[in-house]
Amino acid sequence: MKKNILLLVCSIFFASLFASASFAADSIKESPKIKIIIDGKVNKYSKAPINYKGRTMLPFREVSVNLGVKNDNDHIAWNGNDRSIALKKDDVNVSLKIGSNKATVNSVEQTLDVEPVLYNGNTYIPARFVSQAFGKKVVWDQASNSVMIREEEEFNKVKSILEKSNEATKDAKTMKCSYTADMNMTIVGQKSNVKMSGDMEMDVKNFIMHMTSTVNMLGMSLPTEQYMADNKVYTKDPMSGSWIYQEMDMEQFQKQLSQQASIELSDKMYAGLTVDDSSKDEIILKGNIYMDSLMSQLGDNVKGTGIEYNSVYMEMSLDKTTYVPKSAKMDMSITMNQTIEGSTQKIDADMKMEMKYTDFNGDYEIKVPDEVISTAKKAEL
Repeated sequence: MKKNILLLVCSIFFASLFASASFAADSIKESPKIKIIIDGKVNKYSKAPINYKGRTMLPFREVSVNLGVKNDNDHIAWNGNDRSIALKKDDVNVSLKIGSNKATVNSVEQTLDVEPVLYNGNTYIPARFVSQAFGKKVVWDQASNSVMIREEEEFNKVKSILEKSNEATKDAKTMKCSYTADMNMTIVGQKSNVKMSGDMEMDVKNFIMHMTSTVNMLGMSLPTEQYMADNKVYTKDPMSGSWIYQEMDMEQFQKQLSQQASIELSDKMYAGLTVDDSSKDEIILKGNIYMDSLMSQLGDNVKGTGIEYNSVYMEMSLDKTTYVPKSAKMDMSITMNQTIEGSTQKIDADMKMEMKYTDFNGDYEIKVPDEVISTAKKAEL
């Protein structure tokens, strides 16, 4: 009789364990495409990050090491008896336990949004909590599916530099910019290359812009030229050489010019960039980031397209004295799913872009030639 009761109790116990494990597994979703960016670098994990109760969870040992914790038993300790984790970095001690929403940081108890969990034999801990426990700033970027983690001090340093740069450029009157871009695309297994280059001059104060560019693709070279002034965009047809114009909303026009003259400020920028100020003449900011203004412009130009940003790496150079932008580089990898005649086509693209800024507040005038104004015909939409 006692034996039967013991078997019954054991059965109930293991059944409850199984039910708990099944419930946890049901609420867990692997997130292999999520990007974890720590101090400007994308980290790779041998086990996929997971989403548990709406929170990003990472393998405890790997994320601890990536956050700067030494990978030894004195700094990363696992207790199999009570299924607890102890982490030590400098003067910070963190303790967590699987299944418990209580944790301690230097013996001070804290309540977690989500408890550590065991999944596929691996212990996962909440990325935000453990990062903040070690003095890191955590920023979630929905658009690029990224978690950006940065030292609080460095985060504030980048923020200060970019705020000074925008302050220096907010009263910009004129500036020039030259750019080159090289894009490799694969469409339905077919590879192609597009090269672009151009020059741009802007009168930000009077809302005037002149741009020349050349696009090389499929063995052809297509030069283009544009003027933007008086709420109109004048475009030269590369085939006929004639000019057309379109009306442009003044607010949209001003927004475009202001985006060219300043840097987008956001927590994503501060968290994704690192600072190299070793040069006596310039400050270099670099890292894996996602720029809302740039991507939204790209998205507007590719309507009906699903865009996935696989990686975005950027470097920018600022004058160390004036904080005015000198140059910028960007490497970007994207995947697009575009519907053409009812069929969805996958497009993979890798693009490298470089920009150089000169003649900031230079003494020059931009004017739309009288011939362009008098001969341009309104575009038929």
